[in-house]
Amino acid sequence: MLFNNFKLILRNLLKQKGFSLINILGLAIGISVCLVILQYVQFELSYDNFHQNKDRVYRTITSSYTNGEHRGDFPLSGYAQGPSMMQDYPEVEAYCRIHPQYGGAVVASGKNSQEVLLHEESMYYADSTFFDFFTYTAEAGDLKTSLSTPMSIVITREMANKYFREDSEALGEFLTLSGGWTEGLYTVTAVLEDPPENSHLEFDFLLSMHDLLENGQYQNGDGWGWSNFITYILLYQGSIPRDLEDKLPEFVTKYEGENLAETNSEYKIELQPIIEIHLTSGLKEELASTGSSSTVYSFGIIALFILIIAWVNYINLATARAPERAREVGIKKVVGASKRQLITQFLMESVMINVVAAIIALFFAWLLLPVLGDMIGKTLTFQLLNDSAFWVVFIFIIFSGSMCSGLYPAFVLSSFRPATILKSSQSSSGSPFIRQVLVVFQFGASLTLIAGTLTVYKQITYMRDQDLGMTLDQVMVVNGPRVVAEGQKRGVIFSGFKNDLLQLPYVKNVASST
Repeated sequence: MLFNNFKLILRNLLKQKGFSLINILGLAIGISVCLVILQYVQFELSYDNFHQNKDRVYRTITSSYTNGEHRGDFPLSGYAQGPSMMQDYPEVEAYCRIHPQYGGAVVASGKNSQEVLLHEESMYYADSTFFDFFTYTAEAGDLKTSLSTPMSIVITREMANKYFREDSEALGEFLTLSGGWTEGLYTVTAVLEDPPENSHLEFDFLLSMHDLLENGQYQNGDGWGWSNFITYILLYQGSIPRDLEDKLPEFVTKYEGENLAETNSEYKIELQPIIEIHLTSGLKEELASTGSSSTVYSFGIIALFILIIAWVNYINLATARAPERAREVGIKKVVGASKRQLITQFLMESVMINVVAAIIALFFAWLLLPVLGDMIGKTLTFQLLNDSAFWVVFIFIIFSGSMCSGLYPAFVLSSFRPATILKSSQSSSGSPFIRQVLVVFQFGASLTLIAGTLTVYKQITYMRDQDLGMTLDQVMVVNGPRVVAEGQKRGVIFSGFKNDLLQLPYVKNVASST
């Protein structure tokens, strides 16, 4: 019986090629758009989930107040905060501090600095415990000890290819840094696989924290005044973050109470799970741009909305064809087909159309993902395909959607009376009220999505085409590295650089900002 139904369904689909194509493509486009959006949602929700200790790693957040006025929330702290927390609280297993290399540095390969010389921005100083907190894969070197020694540097594969031979190990090679907090000859102690993009840490170089703390301004400080460090703590298994947070007001009073009282200031320390940083942060001085949880969840709802519209469209098309298939149903009933058998046939037809559409949709989504990635500046791949849970949910949704979208047309078609159908060329296409509700829903939902899309497009177009008072194609920005001292010497150097630029015939004017 199932095989006979399959042959009948296939024959009907081939007989009505145009209608079948519209049905399948309509569903395929809806499912593919839903998949692309859900892949983006999954990417946003996956930030920092690849770290093995993600459930035990927390970043400290400082809420600052002056004269009772809230100045803001920052992920910054003094360099003494981490060691002091580990010393005072048994819940803290380890700490890790990172410090961005603000303004970047000039990086040159080799000891003589002659081969490759470029200005780089993505650079952090990090404690030797960095790789106990964050999971990255080493192509060469021992990550446990890679940041333990002075003048050591860890680089990504992309940087290894950039400064040394393509696909070379680069371990033990030298890089000369100038213009940063610490200058000199660094030894490459490890090479990492290029880090995943779904991380709040974006770096190409990691420098030993030892070298930064040897800098004069940190040696002369008390460890609390220079709040340019980002502190992470690793809690022991079973520790409750909330219990530790409740103790932190006493911690602040112990180490900073006197200084805060003198300036009529106060601050609070909170613990933020690293898996929440990207979507729920909203802090000042973040290391990288963050997302919005409400936006991501809204996209998820829109994706499901699009899928529902595609199924409603299928129902409307199927019921619209009911009069054309009425004679087929009448003849089958006359020769003995039961209502149950007819419903089974039409449900099988719905499942077949949905399955074919889903297969095509997977191909469409695979093609569309790189386009979306280019639009948002991320490398999006179809990672959902590697997730067994996705396949279970995907098959369940397609099967459930096939049943739901096929059920109403199946009941409409199977309810025709043979005598009425065979005597008359006219037949009903189902309840007018239900069809009207479905059509109104489909058009209303579609118009809402189209209006929202056009609004966003107009806003983006306005921002892109707004007159900025200058011709961007004729303006070049040069990021100057920190290679000279502050103050008057910097002014003298810039003045000379400006005069040299103005001598060029194609340079109209030069300006600077800090």
